[in-house]
Amino acid sequence: MKKYLIYSIVLAVILFVGSLITLMIYEVTKLPDSLNRIITEVEEFTNHEFQLDFNKKFTSNLTYETGLDGQSIYESQYFWQGIQLDIEADLVNADVTVQKTDGDHIEVAIETKVPELYRIDFDGRELQIKEKKQVRFWLFGWNNYQKAQVVIKVPTESVDVNLETINGDVMIELSGIDLAASTVNGDVTISHSAFTQANLSVVNGEIFVTDSNVSNVLCLQTVNGSLDVERVKADRFIAETVKGDFLLSDISGRGLSTSTVNGDFSGYNIYLSEIAVDKLNGSFKLVNEDSTYQIQSLKLSGLQKNHEIQANILNISYN
Repeated sequence: MKKYLIYSIVLAVILFVGSLITLMIYEVTKLPDSLNRIITEVEEFTNHEFQLDFNKKFTSNLTYETGLDGQSIYESQYFWQGIQLDIEADLVNADVTVQKTDGDHIEVAIETKVPELYRIDFDGRELQIKEKKQVRFWLFGWNNYQKAQVVIKVPTESVDVNLETINGDVMIELSGIDLAASTVNGDVTISHSAFTQANLSVVNGEIFVTDSNVSNVLCLQTVNGSLDVERVKADRFIAETVKGDFLLSDISGRGLSTSTVNGDFSGYNIYLSEIAVDKLNGSFKLVNEDSTYQIQSLKLSGLQKNHEIQANILNISYN
């Protein structure tokens, strides 16, 4: 009897594991459709189009050296001809960093376990870095699925930057013209930078902007994550989140428009002429140390929790 019980338990375990593997394989076959559905939802929220094509032909054109830990390392320089540059990175599983450098060459470094998935094209004006889109599945050995590290160094402020990654962080310390940076799963960090305008979007992660200037509009959008902005000047701030907090301090400019479904607003030393907060299902706090600065207009819509205001405001309206 005991023997049959053991056989029954073993058989049940085998059937369970078999069913689990079958389910996992089935889910993996649906992954491209699932990703496309998620990307579509993100596009609807951010008004931003992500490029995701699993069937597009792709050929790597890079030559690598092998690092001490087995990583493939690519490093190269591209001559800058003194004209305006376009920097574009279209990545899947990579952190990307863009920095300022001296001289007359663009520097690119890629460190990855899968070198066959990357290519770079440069025509003298536009630099494109691409990672092949493909479905990967690891039941065992997650260590082989490591994010690549992509570092771009730019010798000019006459540059437009467009960065996309699906699973990775974006870090920028640069001056340029137009900036667009987005990630599905990761953070976007901007520091010691200056742009004419900037559009930053994240699905699952946070946005950090510190010690930077944007002469026109700084647009920040997250689905699940907070917005942290410190010591930043911009003509207009637009900040939107579905679930996340606004943490703003020492910002100045003409106006701020914010919208959230579920989050708190904390503002310290917000020296703007106009502030509009919409659909705030959370607390509101505004504290300015300089009582001589007068905010012309503060509009609060949908405020459902307690609020604290310690600032010189000409006109406050509640909707």
